[in-house]
Amino acid sequence: MNCKNCNGLLPDGASFCPSCGSPVTKPQEETNDVPKYCIKCGTAIPAGTTECPNCQKEIEQTQEQEQKSVHDTAAVVVQKPEEPESPKKTRPRNKIILVVGAVVLAVLLFCSETMRMLGFLAGLILFPVSLVMFIVCLVRKEDKRRWIILIATAFILMLVYLVMPTPCTEHTWEEATCTEPAECSTCGEKEAGSELGHDWMEADCTSPKACSRCDLTEGEPLEHTPGEWEVVTEATTYSAGERAILCTVCGETLDSEEIEQLPELTPDEYKAQCQSYSYDTIARNPGQYDGEYAKISGYVLQVQQDELYGLLLYTLRVATVGKYDGVVYVSYTCSADDARILEDDYVTMWGQLTGEKTYTTVMGNSITIPSFTAEYVQ
Repeated sequence: MNCKNCNGLLPDGASFCPSCGSPVTKPQEETNDVPKYCIKCGTAIPAGTTECPNCQKEIEQTQEQEQKSVHDTAAVVVQKPEEPESPKKTRPRNKIILVVGAVVLAVLLFCSETMRMLGFLAGLILFPVSLVMFIVCLVRKEDKRRWIILIATAFILMLVYLVMPTPCTEHTWEEATCTEPAECSTCGEKEAGSELGHDWMEADCTSPKACSRCDLTEGEPLEHTPGEWEVVTEATTYSAGERAILCTVCGETLDSEEIEQLPELTPDEYKAQCQSYSYDTIARNPGQYDGEYAKISGYVLQVQQDELYGLLLYTLRVATVGKYDGVVYVSYTCSADDARILEDDYVTMWGQLTGEKTYTTVMGNSITIPSFTAEYVQ
């Protein structure tokens, strides 16, 4: 044992220090009737117990402090420290508050477009502020955990608004297809049972069975059904004709061949096949008589002629009713050596009807009259 005044070694049982003469204060012996308390958690420590029944990890430090206090003071009075707030009592309540708050916030963000917008604006403001404070704490080497949490919260608020689909109050359905149901263009919800199904068109000679909506095909095209030979173009004395075998289902040409050109007719033979028609007949139904061989007589009202390579190209207007009515537009080509056609001549013409001709008069009016190509003119 050492002296409290000079720290000199004291003999056992000495009442005064042999070095400095200071009285020796003997420490009061510990008694079992003085209660002891843990200095950390305030729990009473039973006599003879070597560890705190509440916080075992801290009892060794507590016992060492008590032993040091016994050697340093003559009398030790162990008092029960003030009971600190136990964090374990507040933590569960704080966790419950945080969980409930997170659930409420999530419900509002998921269900309300307004709340998502407000959350986005809050995150837009909170993110740069928290980022600046985080950098400041990083430079000052201060605790920056709270700012990391705020940065993450701001980022999540903005992400929720940008990623989550907008809830629909009224769906805008896009058109369903044969196999896919109608889908809302706003929220992506699909309308069950709205598929249209295929609208099949029967197969024909060129196409297999197909859906008119989605162009899905099924099977193979049918075979052609050939018909009889049909004349497509009549042979004339000027050109060969054509005949063909057509499919009776689709009308496609399956086979064709040329019809030989007719031998050139003599003038008498040609004139014999021409028929006489009244003006009213050919003017009323010009398309019906187009290509028919006809004989026309009348007075020449107007003559226009051009000469080309020894030929005279005539354009005539001939009155077939009286001297001025029933006008027909006539085209005629002859040798330059033939007799000229003059106005007021009475002519008889043999040739083919060619439908109608529309021309503009000197007064600027449009007139449509029957047209005729003459082969012989007398």
